[in-house]
Amino acid sequence: MCPVTEKPFISLDYRSGPVVEATSGQKSFKLLAKVSAYPRPDIQWFKGDKLISRRPEFNRMRLHQHYNLEIRDVHPEDAGNYTILLKNTAALLERRITITLIVNVPPQIHEKEIAAPSSPYRRGSSQTLTCTGYGRPAPNITWQWRAWSPCGLNSTQRM
Repeated sequence: MCPVTEKPFISLDYRSGPVVEATSGQKSFKLLAKVSAYPRPDIQWFKGDKLISRRPEFNRMRLHQHYNLEIRDVHPEDAGNYTILLKNTAALLERRITITLIVNVPPQIHEKEIAAPSSPYRRGSSQTLTCTGYGRPAPNITWQWRAWSPCGLNSTQRM
């Protein structure tokens, strides 16, 4: 009998596409790659050009045995390009793909404190109202005005 040996190979592809979306505050999100390889290659994940390691800035990220990268407690700053690099140095094989992570942020409106006017606004005068909002994707902000009529009574009149 003759032993059969398989030639080393690495096949790497997207499992969910080159662009994926998570939501800020999500407990866990996995970046998934479809990998078929023999023998098992060395694996590295990068965020931008930084190797994801045990450094404090990557303490919420964990590599799983099936080549996936888990991000726990997703934050807006987790958005970016992630590259998975697979290597078989003995066979001089190397494959990489980059996955872009978009982190959606629910709309938020921030009220800005403003000083009380030194004198009452004059009827019919022009005023500026400011709304500061944030979200990803950017929220649509719609202003609505509800007219009201002041009560004809003042504090000194009785009913």
